[in-house]
Amino acid sequence: MGRVLVGRDAECAVLSRALAAAQRRPAPVVLVSGEAGAGKTTLVEHVLARVGTPTLSGRAAEWAGAAYDVLARALRPAVRDMAVPVSPVLAQIFPERGPPPATPDPAALAAGVCSLLGSLAGGRLAKLGTLPPGETTR
Repeated sequence: MGRVLVGRDAECAVLSRALAAAQRRPAPVVLVSGEAGAGKTTLVEHVLARVGTPTLSGRAAEWAGAAYDVLARALRPAVRDMAVPVSPVLAQIFPERGPPPATPDPAALAAGVCSLLGSLAGGRLAKLGTLPPGETTR
C-alpha cells in the first residue's frame, strides 16, 4: 500500500459496506469515481488491504487514449464472443456492436461498463485505474 490515508473514515466505511454487499451478488462490481488526484486509488487500495478481498488490478496510462480505451481493448474479445446483446450505450466504446446513442451519456456508459464487468467477472473483483502523467509502470 505505502500511502497514508487520513480523514477518510466515512468513505472507507461506505466502500467497505459496498464491497460486502457486492460479494453477496453473483457479479460484484463497485464503481469509485471522482476528480483526478482526489485519492480514489489510495482509498480503494486501503480498503481492499483491510478486507483482504482478492482482486484483479489493472492500470492505464492517461496518454493511452479515451478514458475507456483500455477497457474496450481488454474486453473486446469477450464482448465479441458474447451471444447475448449488450447495452446499446456500450456502442460508444464498442462501435462494432451497433450505432452509438445520438447523444453521448457518460453516466449511462459508466453504468453499462459496470454491468458488463459484473457479467464477465465471474465472482472476482477487478480494480482499474490510471497512472499519473509521466509514470509508465507501478
